[in-house]
Amino acid sequence: MSLFSTKTRVAESATAIVPDPPVPPAPVSIDAELAQEERLAYAKLAEELAFHPAALRLEKLRGYLASRKSLVYPYRKVKEYLDQKFGAKDLHEGWSHTWGWCPLRESDMGKSDLPAFGTASTNSLYSADNGQFIFGRTYHGAVPFPTLSLVKEIAESVPGVHFFVSDAMKPRDRAGRDPFLGVSTPGTEEMIIIAEWDEPSFR
Repeated sequence: MSLFSTKTRVAESATAIVPDPPVPPAPVSIDAELAQEERLAYAKLAEELAFHPAALRLEKLRGYLASRKSLVYPYRKVKEYLDQKFGAKDLHEGWSHTWGWCPLRESDMGKSDLPAFGTASTNSLYSADNGQFIFGRTYHGAVPFPTLSLVKEIAESVPGVHFFVSDAMKPRDRAGRDPFLGVSTPGTEEMIIIAEWDEPSFR
């Protein structure tokens, strides 16, 4: 190896650019399609007709969040952030995805119509993209007290919704994964991201 080539390698190394870490998305306000009076009248009529659409449950959720002036995180921006944080699909290491959504509770297991991976009955573990649902286990990390309180309030106010937490798939990425909490209802392909926190932390 010549001295010239060594100096060239050092110069190239010195000018290497380190990319900035991804910036988490900012929360935004949420609106419901119906005003409270309209929603109550619609729900009353639907109950009289024994009509229980998933879309109405989702509208009740949006209305409840809007009434308490909750801020939510745009799903697309959350996915873009987590894709940047954990990387794209990594097939050469045997991983077809780097993160997904874990059910928060046992009662949330399998309660979504969105695509899933990691189930014992499918081979989707190696074909799924980032942001799919992980139905093989519940979330194992710490969840802060205020976030659990929010889960309790929503579950009591809008029965039939289910909760999921973003989680890294690679064991080495588990530290500092900074999860997001989403809520959805079976029958709709929409998830509303209602919280995020620094991990690990119960506070």
